[in-house]
Amino acid sequence: FVCCITEWAYIVFFPFFLFSMNMNMNCIFLLLALSVSPCFAWVQMNGVFTDNMVLQTDHADLGIPQPRIFGLAYTNETITITGSAGFPGPFTLTPKQTGENHWLRPLDAPWGNFSVSFPAPSNPGPYTITIASKENSSDVTVLHNVMFGEVFFCSGQSNMKLTVDATDDKLIEYAAAVALGSKMRINFINGNLSLDGPQTTPNQGNWTIASDNNGTIIADFSAVCWAHGRLISEYLATVGSAPVIGLIEVSVGGTTIHHWIPSYAGMECNKTGLLPSKGECVQYPPGWIYNGRMNPMLLEGFGISARLAVYYQGEADSGENDRYISAAYECELRGLITSYRKAFGYPNMPIIIIQLPGMPGTTSFQHDNDTRMGDPMTADGWNGIQLAQQRATAGQDNVALVSVPDFGCCGLHYPHKFPVAQRAANLTREMVFGDKTIDNMAPVVTGASLNADGMSVNINFANTSGLMLKPVYHCNTSTRSVAGYSSSVNISCCDSMPSGFEGLGIVKFGVNATHHPHDYWGGWIPATIEIKSDTLVVAKPFLTPSTNISSIEMIDINFGGVGCVLANKNGQPLNFVPPMKL
Repeated sequence: FVCCITEWAYIVFFPFFLFSMNMNMNCIFLLLALSVSPCFAWVQMNGVFTDNMVLQTDHADLGIPQPRIFGLAYTNETITITGSAGFPGPFTLTPKQTGENHWLRPLDAPWGNFSVSFPAPSNPGPYTITIASKENSSDVTVLHNVMFGEVFFCSGQSNMKLTVDATDDKLIEYAAAVALGSKMRINFINGNLSLDGPQTTPNQGNWTIASDNNGTIIADFSAVCWAHGRLISEYLATVGSAPVIGLIEVSVGGTTIHHWIPSYAGMECNKTGLLPSKGECVQYPPGWIYNGRMNPMLLEGFGISARLAVYYQGEADSGENDRYISAAYECELRGLITSYRKAFGYPNMPIIIIQLPGMPGTTSFQHDNDTRMGDPMTADGWNGIQLAQQRATAGQDNVALVSVPDFGCCGLHYPHKFPVAQRAANLTREMVFGDKTIDNMAPVVTGASLNADGMSVNINFANTSGLMLKPVYHCNTSTRSVAGYSSSVNISCCDSMPSGFEGLGIVKFGVNATHHPHDYWGGWIPATIEIKSDTLVVAKPFLTPSTNISSIEMIDINFGGVGCVLANKNGQPLNFVPPMKL
């Protein structure tokens, strides 16, 4: 009996072979491996390569790499890439061995990858692209309606994952998607997660045109990612540029920053001894998501390219799954920025970080033990992560922080994501596309000092042109309308002030630890807060002998319980005032 038979013979005769008592089982398995190979798609493409895809246009002056087509095949095959009129090529490639094996691989050829980069054509498309094996004429992938344009990459946990359908503005966004037609395209990447290092096995994805199904095709896509991209598309149309914009989302709820960075970035932070001693950071090594879901399409700078990245994460690190001290999260966020730029092959890639919102009930800096008290860098909890996000992004070129202290009133997964996307889009317009018509400067604390009266403290700010109080967003709040749809505005300022408060905020004064060794911060107390131009005057009206003014070392302000946030005259909010020594 000869095991090496053709595919059709295998399909026809194999069931009968199973009934043969004398059939050699080793022969059966060899038959299975050899007979399936002619019809199996040995050329495999990543989930970013489908119909309707958007390839990033190269901008050599900015350092954006050329668009690239890549995939997996066996090293005994020859791969050809051709396109319709105007597309570069044709290209002929031989896969290079990667060391990975496919469970159905031919016995005489290892698994390998192929890749080719090329200048983007002057005509953005659409193009038809064909990827084929010369050795197997049936092994062909054809991509239809491919465009060259601008690609935005969005990643993060549940607030990035929260969908358009879950927002207050979904009907408005569906209508906007229809109006944009094929100018906006989306792709949610799913699939592999890996604890075994960076992978190249293709993951799952599918490009769709945002206007499909009367715009409801975007219903299950990230609300922040969609609205940010849509706003940029509309802006570019007003300045004489109307590229197709492709949005790629990779989001996994409940994940810590440890999952989103490659091993080398996480290990660098681990050397400092800053990482948590328990929780997911120890349970899983760095890169669980990066290895399996991102690297297959990035390939450490030899995969897809993108114009910018938006990252929204941090909730799980504040105590939900891990409890990071501020300096540890800052280290890993810096590592994420560096590793994303390396992975996209774009050394100065613009990256937008969305800060944690102002959550009711989140106390300010929390601490694990008394030895850390009074040091903001070893603080943990919600505000500890906010501080880390602020510090990691400050002073970095082409990195911007979106401050959202006026959100979160409805809970962690607040439904009004459009204004958040609006702030991100405004920063993108300035940082990426050179729009100088929007003032994105948020207030910055420059210092604090004790006044001569011994009863009040001045906190000074820059970038204000005068301070003001700005209302927080309440549930069922929207500020927009569109033909056929309307939504009410329900925003009020300082409407939920706790009874007995004498002013517009509450203050936590830190007293000398020798006076109160077990309560350094002294707790939250009512305070009178007065705005004087660029200065906030905070008065503590009832000092006690045990907390005399000379023992006050630090001050922390929280507006979370009073329905307002502090902002400058252009409406840019201050997320929080970090603890300051006096």
